Amino acid sequence: MAHELIPFHADNRQALHALVRKRAELAGQIERHQAETKRLFAELDHVDATIGLFAPDLPLDRIKVKQEPPKHAARKGELTEIVLRALRESGGPLVVRQLVDRVIDERGLPREEKGLVRTMIGRVRFCLRWHKASGLVRSVRLEGAAQGWEMVRITEAIRAPR
Repeated sequence: MAHELIPFHADNRQALHALVRKRAELAGQIERHQAETKRLFAELDHVDATIGLFAPDLPLDRIKVKQEPPKHAARKGELTEIVLRALRESGGPLVVRQLVDRVIDERGLPREEKGLVRTMIGRVRFCLRWHKASGLVRSVRLEGAAQGWEMVRITEAIRAPR
């Protein structure tokens, strides 16, 4: 398809092919999302009509929108549980990527999913910063300027001023 649109002697022919393919892909995604949006609006209209049968005076515009949970949301405390267990069981400090791998494995998440590792890196880093502030974990400098994380021993945590 793209080869028919791009003149044979065009400059940057390979780049144009890639861009035409990308444009076609994005246009297809937009069409799918528009169809899904149209379906959702129809469902919403049906629910609104049904509410109107039971309570015609109910102000539908005052119903707050319920946000979808973030993708791969963990149950409360699940991420902390995995991260702290990994730190306790390790023989030494772990880097964030090792902790992320453990979270992905234990939760059975699809490692090949685009953006999953980046999302989990952010969540694990937040978890570590939170527990560092509470004195439960600490960051340590590793070889090659890498940052590792380890549990603070109970005796150290008790003695440390808050």
